[in-house]
Amino acid sequence: MKQSNVDVHRCNQIFNELKMELVKRSEFFDPKSDSAPESIFFGRSIHELGVKLAIYESNKTAFHARMQRLKLYYFDARSSCLESSMMWEMLGLNLLYLLSENRLAEFHREVEKIPNEQLNNVYIKAVIEYEQYLMEGNYHKIYLVSGNVPSPAYKFFMKSLLDTAREAAATCMEASFDRIGADDARRMLSFKSDKQSLSDLQTYIAKRGWRLIDAHYHLKAVHSVDDSTRNNIPVIQLLTNIVGYAREMEQII
Repeated sequence: MKQSNVDVHRCNQIFNELKMELVKRSEFFDPKSDSAPESIFFGRSIHELGVKLAIYESNKTAFHARMQRLKLYYFDARSSCLESSMMWEMLGLNLLYLLSENRLAEFHREVEKIPNEQLNNVYIKAVIEYEQYLMEGNYHKIYLVSGNVPSPAYKFFMKSLLDTAREAAATCMEASFDRIGADDARRMLSFKSDKQSLSDLQTYIAKRGWRLIDAHYHLKAVHSVDDSTRNNIPVIQLLTNIVGYAREMEQII
């Protein structure tokens, strides 16, 4: 279902009515209790609806709060009810949310909760691979796979993850060069060459404070990086990955 076809206002009305029903029936609030399986199923389904609704509303705060509640049903009440068909998609979304917010310690704690046999689940495996690309400096790989996500709901957090990857690439460039050719910078930052993308590039460059002089962006004067930081960044490896994937992406496009 596309977001444009969702009546978010009506969905919120339904969701609020269902939450009120949960308030009336206290057993739904304690997944650890001996609630009947149908009660747990009903409460879990409501929270799954709430998580999806938060994504449709682009509301990260609501997503996080509802996801925390939903995890109680998934982990603490799993022996009392059949596994939800949406469980691994929801948990994958939570991992992607944490990764896109650069909350890596929480990300790894959540991964540790995933049973080994589910690490190859399509919803989980994809996000673990995204994290590996970030850690390796394969930022453009994230751009290449961003259009092929395991669920449409992932697209909301992929935008934030792409921004995180671009910031990491820009920081690497600032740690490596005093100046860089304008077209090389565009490739490394994963901007296309169409009019809108070039406009977006200029907005991004202005935000970082880079100066364009003789078809080169001058970086060092604005975002200086000390020598210890330079030495700790695997510059050659990162830039090799960036350039390689930039060329690959342009061939695909």
